[in-house]
Amino acid sequence: MTDSSRPVLDDKGLRLFAAIFAGVIFVVFGVVFPYLLDKPTPSWPWALGSVVLVWGLGFPATFRHFYRLWMRFGHLMNAIITRVVLALVFYVVILPIGLWMRLLSKDPLRRGWDNTTLTYRVKSVASPPSQMERPF
Repeated sequence: MTDSSRPVLDDKGLRLFAAIFAGVIFVVFGVVFPYLLDKPTPSWPWALGSVVLVWGLGFPATFRHFYRLWMRFGHLMNAIITRVVLALVFYVVILPIGLWMRLLSKDPLRRGWDNTTLTYRVKSVASPPSQMERPF
């Protein structure tokens, strides 16, 4: 780890990253997309993947710059996608449930104010001592 808390890969790790990156290019752009789009297999994914593979396996020290650039892109995408997914979960799941509960006047936390009560404490039921013999 460096002082900026980024992992530093050795040559073996960079070679593995290059092989995986090239494999993803081969599979996704050379096989899956042409199959799903019912198009002929293009040659550019095979050429690009081969260049990445040869570059990463043959010169891993120079591949480090591409690795760092790709990791920065990954962090940027993480920052964007996380916020989008959280917003979707909130607006698609939590907000409708809250609106529905307000519409039905449900308050499971019993947050309403009651002027007649002295305390809002709910007494718990005491457990029998025999329950502690085998707690799990």
